Amino acid sequence: MPTHFDALGFPFEDEGQFQELLSTAFDRASDVVEHSEGRTVMYRDPSGATVTIHVNRRNSFECCQPGLEGSFHGRWRPQGIVPDKDCRFCDLVYAELLDDEDEMIYPFALSVETLGAERALLPYEEPGEVRFAGLWEEGEIWPDEASFEKGQDAKWGDVGFASRSLIPSGTFSFEGEPMSSRVLAHGFVSSVEKRHNELGDAPFLVVRLDTLGGVFDTCMAPGTLEREELLAPGAVVRATLWLVGRPLTLRDEPGPVPVREQEGEAKRPGRLRRLLGKS
Repeated sequence: MPTHFDALGFPFEDEGQFQELLSTAFDRASDVVEHSEGRTVMYRDPSGATVTIHVNRRNSFECCQPGLEGSFHGRWRPQGIVPDKDCRFCDLVYAELLDDEDEMIYPFALSVETLGAERALLPYEEPGEVRFAGLWEEGEIWPDEASFEKGQDAKWGDVGFASRSLIPSGTFSFEGEPMSSRVLAHGFVSSVEKRHNELGDAPFLVVRLDTLGGVFDTCMAPGTLEREELLAPGAVVRATLWLVGRPLTLRDEPGPVPVREQEGEAKRPGRLRRLLGKS
């Protein structure tokens, strides 16, 4: 399965290449924010892909997230922090995605690239603007809605998925698994754009997906899907996505940080494996 870094054109084959990638991104970072937990730096590639790197107060590497400076801006209401047992920078934000009247569409969890610097500035329990993208892990494609509906009827009968649907699967606890920002989305392909990552020297696809809640930016490595030649406007896809983004609306001053505890006592996968999008 492609990694989250592959989905944005940052490929590597081993930990040595991964460390080299992070070192170069760190040196070329355009944004550097000092905060109480250390330092957060962000590299912005001309392709729109980003790498956010977190170091602690001893200047030691803690973790990083790939992301995209995409076009999708949505409304959300952050509810609280879901702690990660291994790394504070990997904590999730549990939130509600909102419609134009600030009514909830569905709850979801988001991996926030800038959490180290902005944890206490998030507008908890208040509506605000957010930008995020979905990184493809795997999926399926149909050339049009008729083919999708036919496949649904054959497999599920009257209880199949809608052609525009989104299930925040990572927020459900299965056998004690920890919460994640993973979602299962069905939607129509609005556009497909091939980009080339300058730092990673690799291509990736930006697929704008018209699904429940809006037209989201999603990214994938070429070769993620079978029958990828069908990936064109009007096609219907099923996608397992990892959501990563950052808030666009912040408090003027730091405030209380609500905590939403994880259910169960599942052990997190190793940090490097989680960064790669592997379980």
